Amino acid sequence: MSTSPEPHTYAVGPRYCKMLLFSAIPLSLAMAIFALVLIARDQCGPGVALLAVWLAAAWGNLAALRRTVLRVTAEGIAFNRPGLALEAAWADAERIDERYRQHSLLLRRGAATHMGMWTRMLRATSTSYREVDRRIPLYMFDWDAHSPLYRDIVLHAPHLLPSAPLGQH
Repeated sequence: MSTSPEPHTYAVGPRYCKMLLFSAIPLSLAMAIFALVLIARDQCGPGVALLAVWLAAAWGNLAALRRTVLRVTAEGIAFNRPGLALEAAWADAERIDERYRQHSLLLRRGAATHMGMWTRMLRATSTSYREVDRRIPLYMFDWDAHSPLYRDIVLHAPHLLPSAPLGQH
């Protein structure tokens, strides 16, 4: 099978951004209303502080999404986001895993990993972060059977794809 010599870089997809936005709206509204109630009751300090924290968190998440990329080459795959970088040859990729209807590329131990302090802390304390150094979230890049990312992986590492169509496990 021939491989494409040019690497492809993928940014976080619009479907993931919309899902993240719609899941954050209720919490954001609740925080904003609570902050405005505090301000209206002449408790400006806590209200303004809460609004500042909320705005900083929203801005930080947006900035992190903009700097999250996936790079696919004939040699392997690399995932970079603030606080985490994973790089693996196709031989170090174990399988494509579907957990909670979200597809991820599961890497074998030993893939090149760089974790920032916060990511290491989350990995040590949170069960959902236990495999953060082994799991590349394909769902963030609008992964489906018709996506350019899917076609790239079919081209470079067809052994990773499940035998059943996506979502039919």
